[in-house]
Amino acid sequence: YEKVAQLDSTVHALQDDESRLTCVRPLPGRRFVPVLVATEGFPVNPMTTAAIEQEVSRRGLLRGPLVGPLRIVDQEELDMIESVVETGQASLLELLDAWERARLRGMDMKSWLMTSRFTPGAPRRLEGAFHRAWQPAFAALGVSTSELDDDGTDVVSQ
Repeated sequence: YEKVAQLDSTVHALQDDESRLTCVRPLPGRRFVPVLVATEGFPVNPMTTAAIEQEVSRRGLLRGPLVGPLRIVDQEELDMIESVVETGQASLLELLDAWERARLRGMDMKSWLMTSRFTPGAPRRLEGAFHRAWQPAFAALGVSTSELDDDGTDVVSQ
């Protein structure tokens, strides 16, 4: 809840004078959607979501008509979000809004994304690391990386 209080303080500071951060005039009616990045394995589910929302409300944090509900994601989910955004399927704000309107809004982002209309994958920035990590396996199997497409799939099986 210390991090939630920090997010609340940041939202209030931005609402008071956004130009201190952006150096441009504030947009009236700007909405804020607080996102907390947690370590992988944090149990985001309907029970924990409800308990956290109840405690955040009890503490008077992240309140107001222009402040969305707290969203908790982990690194894997950030990678999935990045791939959806970079493929032009939706912006981060569009994803967060769709998640909030969904029946599974209390679930983790990964579960919701896997059942949504979006097709998440790995972000492009990880492709090189993926290929390097799998290079020993390809070599052991006698698969030449020249036989692989840019996305790492086998050209022959396509």
